[in-house]
This record gives sequence, structure tokens and C-alpha cells, in this order.
Amino acid sequence: SLCKNLGFSFWAMTAIISTLYFCVIYKIFKKIPSKKIVALLILVILDYNLIFAAYRQCLSVSFYILMILAFSENKYLKTFMFLFLTSIFHKSGIYISVLTLFFMSIKYIMQLDRRTFYLLIGVLVVMMILPLKDIFEPILQNFSFSRDSDNSIEHHLLLGKKFQTILIVYILIVFIAAYHYKNLSNKKLQWFIFFSVFILIVFYQHYYILNRLRSYFLPVLIVYLFQFLYSKNRFANTVILRQIFIVAILLYSINTIRAKYIDHNIILSKSHIYDTSTIFDRKNYSEGEIKKRQMRKAKIYWEEEFTKNDKNFVK
Repeated sequence: SLCKNLGFSFWAMTAIISTLYFCVIYKIFKKIPSKKIVALLILVILDYNLIFAAYRQCLSVSFYILMILAFSENKYLKTFMFLFLTSIFHKSGIYISVLTLFFMSIKYIMQLDRRTFYLLIGVLVVMMILPLKDIFEPILQNFSFSRDSDNSIEHHLLLGKKFQTILIVYILIVFIAAYHYKNLSNKKLQWFIFFSVFILIVFYQHYYILNRLRSYFLPVLIVYLFQFLYSKNRFANTVILRQIFIVAILLYSINTIRAKYIDHNIILSKSHIYDTSTIFDRKNYSEGEIKKRQMRKAKIYWEEEFTKNDKNFVK
């Protein structure tokens, strides 16, 4: 809204948002000892939608990461400032932020144990069998949300898949977290890692929800994983674990790229909604012509592809 009132174009707005996001990513990725490009690959593959389309949430995620860093350093004024900014840009921001700060504060009352991480494997098995919708619906009925929030939650809970190719990656993350969490001297960050893995496990089946929530903690989790896998003081068996993890990530990345290529050229063949539109389009078209073209694609996508191809879509 601020960019629009200042007269900035759409491309200027996206440039500002992308610059802010990647400045934050640069700030935390400096903590990675090696293979930063591979870490960036993982981030882009898993979070392409946030980077290229979900602009409001991209802002929310940027301030969320700054909130985590501030809270871990006991800078509470900055923490609440970034909490406020996280919350106003996207409605998911307030929920994930409050839960995060709660988990990071548990360190004052109890210690984390490696067995707690291993219990998450059992939780994952349960979540693969039992739909989260059956657990959450009775609970949500006792809470009062806005009609839009209720519809959004219901829609997200309907979209799920019991087996996904990313399963092996999540299992490896649990084991890495269980091995390495004690090497973090900051107890708050230990609990943050546990919370991140906990969210991955609980919402594993419901990828539509997880695609929203995962974006918040994914950059910090990636930094944590690479600190362990490429630390100079690593354990003897880390080399094998590192190779398995990187191979799993690369295979998943190839599969994701292939799936999105098929999605774009077959399922979204009418709208081609994923076609890039950059400032260089202005060489051949006016801004008004580009806006009309993009809105036409969006309309075709919504009416002809999204609502018809998604069997679980709730109008």
C-alpha cells in the first residue's frame, strides 16, 4: 500500500520486497560454514512460491527471522517490534510468532532431551495415518475466528497427501536435529529447532498448510543443518549422513523441478500463470498492456484451472 501511494510500479514493489528478504537471508546465511550455494538451492526449491508470488508473506517471513535473531540475543524491544511487523503483513504471522516465542521460552522451565526428537518419528507415523482434520476440527469449534479465517483453515485442512517424496528429507532432518541440538549453546535456539521440526512432522500430511508455515522457519533451519553437516568439529559419521542428506535433497529438487515443468506445460497450459514477467517486458509493451495480459492469465487460472483441477477446493 505504501509503495502504491508513493507511485512505485509493480516491478519496483517486488524489487523492494525481494531486496529486503534476501538481505535477511544474507544476514543469516553468513553463519553457514560451507556450501552456501547448495543451501540457497534448497531454500529456492522449497520456497519458490514465497519468493516469486506470496509477497505479503515474504515480508512477514523477513521480519519473523529478525524477530528470532533478536529474541535469541535477549533484545526484547526489537523482538516485539519485529513481532508486530510480522503480524500485520500476514494473518499466519501472529499465530506462528506466538507459538515460536512460547517454545523458545520453554528453556526457562525444562531441558530438551534427544529422546524428545526421536518421539517425533512416532508422531510422524501417526500423522501419516490419521488426517489432521479429524484432530483439529473438534478443537477449532471451541475457538472463535473470523469467517474468512474459518474458511481458510477448513480449506487448508482438506488438502493433504499421505505419502510425499519429501518424507525421507524430513526423517533425515529429525535425526540431524537429534544429533546436533546440544552443540547449540543458545538454549532458545535449541527449542526453536525442536519447534521447527515439530511443525514439519505435525503438518507433514497437509502440505498446503505446511507450505505456508514452513517458510517462516526454513531459512534458520537450513543454516542449522549446514552448520552441523559442514562443521570442522563434526562427528566421524557426519560425512555419511551429509552425503545421504545432500543426495536426498538433490533428488527431491530434480523431482520438484520436473513436477513444476509438467504442471506448467500440461495442467496450466491455458493460463501459463508461471510465465515470468519482468521489467524488460516494457521494451515491447506498455505497462497497461502487461497488466491486462497478466490479469487475463490470472482469471483463466482461477476459473479454468485452480477451481476445476483441485478436487478438494472449497468455494
